[in-house]
Amino acid sequence: MKKLIIFLLPLLSYAQAQTSNLEWVNVFIGTGGTGHTHPSASAPFGLMQLGPDTRQKGWEACSGYTDEDRIIYGFSHTHLSGTGVEDLCDILVVPQMGELKWNAQYLDENGYGHSFLKQNEKASPGYYKVLLDNGITAQFTTLARSGIHQYNFPKSNEPKYLLLDLTHRDELLGHELIAQLDGKISGFRRSKSWAKDQQIFFDMHCSVNPTEILYNKDKTKAALLFPPQTEHVELRVGLSYTDVKGARNNREVELQSYSFNEVKSQVEAEWNQELNAVKIKSTDTKSLINFYTGLYHAYLCPNIHSDVDGRYRAENKVVQLPEGKNHYSTFSLWDTFRSTHPWYVLFQKKRTYDFIETFDQIGR
Repeated sequence: MKKLIIFLLPLLSYAQAQTSNLEWVNVFIGTGGTGHTHPSASAPFGLMQLGPDTRQKGWEACSGYTDEDRIIYGFSHTHLSGTGVEDLCDILVVPQMGELKWNAQYLDENGYGHSFLKQNEKASPGYYKVLLDNGITAQFTTLARSGIHQYNFPKSNEPKYLLLDLTHRDELLGHELIAQLDGKISGFRRSKSWAKDQQIFFDMHCSVNPTEILYNKDKTKAALLFPPQTEHVELRVGLSYTDVKGARNNREVELQSYSFNEVKSQVEAEWNQELNAVKIKSTDTKSLINFYTGLYHAYLCPNIHSDVDGRYRAENKVVQLPEGKNHYSTFSLWDTFRSTHPWYVLFQKKRTYDFIETFDQIGR
């Protein structure tokens, strides 16, 4: 008989953990059928979930990604996990070569969207990578409110583009999109879906200055054109639900001048700290994978909603939190009150206080 022994370690023992349970997490579990999970890069309870979008509408599209799909439309910055309604997938970025395409294939059969092979896709906590069939490699890593895109283009004489599409996914209620030739991009997206009036702000910096910036008629989309010899483009992004200033500050404070690999190591350390709070001694590999993947999914949300400086937006006003406090959103209480929140009481004590104070602030 196989034995499964679980050791529940107190929070204070996090720093003493010497082993890694990252290897047991399979982020693709639940992405098939109607599991409604996603493989995007995310920090524990992070505001940003940066990764691929393969499906726009329908019951199977709640997270924006379905394992059976073999077309990636682009890479957006927010994704729901485990819910039964479609939303988020904000601010789509689409790497392109050759002829610029403004619309997605779900709107125009000749539009943008890249095929890929499943064996060319790789993901782990805080990291996602895919080789598209046109030769572009895309990889991502994130911290709580910020993240890094890396695109490697094959050598060719074709122009290279990054298209930003604010119309992707749900109904667009309002927007601003400003791109500059020095590689700075900022704006906001206001939309309607499950959340009836959601507004998210972004601030980006591109490692390669575009030679030209193209817009569609209503400036809901912008294309950054790069020289044909361009082979590597990095996009550093901050998000905020407060304002563009908050998005910029989140990017600068969290990412600083860290390299992609340094950010990846940092988010992996954060996941290690969370996952290593529970030790399982087992000879059953399947049990280890199922348990630690489930624990990983439990820590993808609720999502932090306040900025690094403690500000958050409550309807039409900005609120300043006391130092050390965070505001959260994307609660799924009809599913999580039974067992997830009791687990948080044991293993996410500080965050649980923030959750309760968040409920109190929302109810005022």
